[in-house]
Amino acid sequence: MRILTAALALLVSLSAYAQASCPSLQWSVVDESTTREWVHWLESVDYDEDGELDLVGIADYPMTDALVWWKGAGDGTFGDATEIASATFLSNPIVAELTGDAHLDVAVVSSNTGNLMIYPGTGSGRGAAINNYFGNFPSRLFPVNMDTDSTSEIAVSYSWGFGVYDRVSGFFMQTAFEETPEDVFSGAIVSADFDGDTHFDIAITLSEPSDDGAGATDRVAVYFRNANGTYSAPVTISTPQPFDLTTADLDADGDRDLVVANWIEGTWDPSTIAVIRNTGNRTFSSTSLVTDIPGSLGDAVQVEVAEVTGDNHLDLIVTVVNGSWIATFPGLGNGTFRTPSFFDNGSHVGIVALADFTGDGTLDIAAGATTKIYSLTRACATQVQLYTEAPVITQGTDAILHASISGWRTGVTAPFGTVSLREGATELVNGVLSSSGTISFTLSGLSLGDHTLHAVFSGNSEIAGGTSVNVVQKVTTTQTSVTIGTPNAPKHGKPFSVSLAIENAGYDWVDVKIDGGTSFRKFTSTALSLTLAAGQHTIEARYPGGAFTPRSPWALLTFSVAKDTPSIAINGSLAAREGSAHELSVTVSTTGTLGAPTGNVHFYEDGTTTWLGTSALVNGTASFSRTFTRGSHAIRFVYAGDANFAGVSADARAEVLPNFAFALDARSLANGIQIYALPMQDTNTASLQLQRRVYGTSSWQNVAGFTGMTSGVDTSVARGVAYEYQMIGTITGGTPIVSNPDAAVFFTDDTLTAGTRIKRAHYDELATAVNLMRAQAGLPVFTFDAHYTTPGLIRASHLTSLRTALTEARTALGMTTPAMSSVTAGAAVQLVHMTDTRDLAR
Repeated sequence: MRILTAALALLVSLSAYAQASCPSLQWSVVDESTTREWVHWLESVDYDEDGELDLVGIADYPMTDALVWWKGAGDGTFGDATEIASATFLSNPIVAELTGDAHLDVAVVSSNTGNLMIYPGTGSGRGAAINNYFGNFPSRLFPVNMDTDSTSEIAVSYSWGFGVYDRVSGFFMQTAFEETPEDVFSGAIVSADFDGDTHFDIAITLSEPSDDGAGATDRVAVYFRNANGTYSAPVTISTPQPFDLTTADLDADGDRDLVVANWIEGTWDPSTIAVIRNTGNRTFSSTSLVTDIPGSLGDAVQVEVAEVTGDNHLDLIVTVVNGSWIATFPGLGNGTFRTPSFFDNGSHVGIVALADFTGDGTLDIAAGATTKIYSLTRACATQVQLYTEAPVITQGTDAILHASISGWRTGVTAPFGTVSLREGATELVNGVLSSSGTISFTLSGLSLGDHTLHAVFSGNSEIAGGTSVNVVQKVTTTQTSVTIGTPNAPKHGKPFSVSLAIENAGYDWVDVKIDGGTSFRKFTSTALSLTLAAGQHTIEARYPGGAFTPRSPWALLTFSVAKDTPSIAINGSLAAREGSAHELSVTVSTTGTLGAPTGNVHFYEDGTTTWLGTSALVNGTASFSRTFTRGSHAIRFVYAGDANFAGVSADARAEVLPNFAFALDARSLANGIQIYALPMQDTNTASLQLQRRVYGTSSWQNVAGFTGMTSGVDTSVARGVAYEYQMIGTITGGTPIVSNPDAAVFFTDDTLTAGTRIKRAHYDELATAVNLMRAQAGLPVFTFDAHYTTPGLIRASHLTSLRTALTEARTALGMTTPAMSSVTAGAAVQLVHMTDTRDLAR
């Protein structure tokens, strides 16, 4: 994509220019030549070596690519395309001295063979193709002479790295290779001595794929070559979606700088190039230049450096696709540039080559487009760009137009000059340019119909006057409006959708502002996706208008985003030996994308009756340590919430097991019997197996599904039956060990609910559970009084006596007994009375 190095371009222009320099220039078409399809690579060379510059490039032919030659006549005209070679995919044509015979050669890469096909110069034309196997298909090639011989080396980028190829025994062999970061695409590449140590370094564009096209981690990486041929870790300069790269000394300080064309695709951000100045000591400073025609958007794909304005300063020539124009930035010699002028003839220009095609000592442009090759010559002239924000407006609304002047530099001194906005010979309004070389006009009260407008710049001490092309401002009675749909219960940090519709315009782009911020564009065929913080927000939307439909007024929607409800989870073992602390943590998390919950988590026992402590969230986690008495404790963790997150809570039971070497606890739950086990400490337990038997029998059976587990729920039990459990642990290098036994009853009608009738079976099961605890405590069996036997009555005193026996057992086991709901003698026993007694006997 590059016909001349910047240094060669400068030498050509300095030796040839006799005319005065101009701060702004415009390009005009000298000739056009046909080609069958899109031209997407272009270079200049005297291909047939007849003394006249020709063009070579790659044209995208049907079902194949072709390396093509356009013969130059020496007057800026070219003949029709002549095919040199074809393949399913060709790329990277380069012009350099590659064969060591002092003649410029032409080379191209073929994906069919992985070959670099070299067409050598002979002094009287081209020799037969020389195939040089690369092995891997490159992204880009850059020829550069890194040593003292006459043959260029080739710096090559691949998707995973870059290599340097040198000519050895007539073939190019890889003499260095450097791998770039994984999942990063290596693109354009250049080579130069960026740090002045006489070793040629590598600069390469690196891009990381992203869903939104933002390219936030894209960059240019400069790899500095060491004396032993290796490369140091790269210095990186961030730049969005880099596509093309070139190097030159833009500020004449002796250090090579870089220029990057950024193909900013998928957004409505302006197209830019990055000017990366070398500030010495392997450091760089980057600034951006907008390459878009005012009021238009495109994608920069190629940047060239050459001296074209006659002031001995290097200039920038940028091609922009999806807008298809050429932007020329006159250089000021210090790494900064004047405002650009544009060549745009609607021909979908995508690639250029610079050379003196007319033989007059000045550089011309050859531009490749769809089915055309154009040759362009320059003229010193100021370009006035006039555009309207909305080509069509509704009668009674304002027309807003802007004008900008090419060749403007930062720091130009007043007077800046005036701009007159005219319709035909009638001046509608005028004004003085701003210090940036721009001016805006607001026209009110335009009549129905078409108004053909142009702007006239008066000129100033640096820049000549100029006149813009005509712009048509349409005024109609048609009206448009934008409807903003109401979001459906949006929450903090969670994506939600908002529909946008345009009345009287169908699907189209709309300008959108969120909370009064910078506007962006959204196509209305799909809903707008947003992620916002909790609180009140606004959406503003406006249809900017089209070629036949007017702009709408701004529509406004005010709405609220609710706090997010986070997830809360308890971490750590809920079982501990008597005398040991429970070490627990609470994680409060969200699937949202706007930060983690902050604030405090409170720790309670028995709902929120007894406060046990408070801990702040650190990276979403709060930690707690608490030593409980023997038994089961209902605990609750409560996250208090913050500005963006609602409060939530989590309940659990903390179990304190007997202080045995291998401790087990069995508890009745609504869905089975919960098992907690704590294996021996400081041992290497190879396996665990839970065993079960009906209480009072002698036959132990393995419980399926509990191998290697220390907790779980045994659901394969019958209600109303007492079961005894133990855990067998096999120790590596030792004998099996057995935990303490523990027993529990799987209650009938668990949990008791309103409307459940209290039955004798409920009392019997509860008595069994109490006697299991009394047996564990070494206390005698509890029995009801004689009135309980059939057909005796069930009295409140039976539950009271049962509670007394339960409290006695818990006390003997070192367990506290919280207050239970009171039972009145002679009154009916209620469900709550049975439930709280069951909870203490489980």
